[in-house]
Amino acid sequence: MAKLKLLFDLLLLLLVFILAVAFIYRNGQSVSVDLLAFKVHSLHLGWWLILAFIVGGLFGLLARLPSSLGMRLRQQQQSRKLKKQEEELKRLRGEPAKGN
Repeated sequence: MAKLKLLFDLLLLLLVFILAVAFIYRNGQSVSVDLLAFKVHSLHLGWWLILAFIVGGLFGLLARLPSSLGMRLRQQQQSRKLKKQEEELKRLRGEPAKGN
């Protein structure tokens, strides 16, 4: 099953790569961009669009990182609490009942 997933992931990656190459080829007009601090000369429009998509995705991941780390920390705390409660329950089940 793991090999099938790996094969599927590789095929998906190959498809995305082929589509990206076709996108760059179809949008081959050269464009220069002024980034305030410096000017980048003559890069294909397709490259600019793909780079913008990648940079936007990375910024999205960075923006989500603090909440993701917080959720992971809460999950670990809850896991430790659950383990402690399960040990306590196991201990209480092993003791004889009081008041008999």
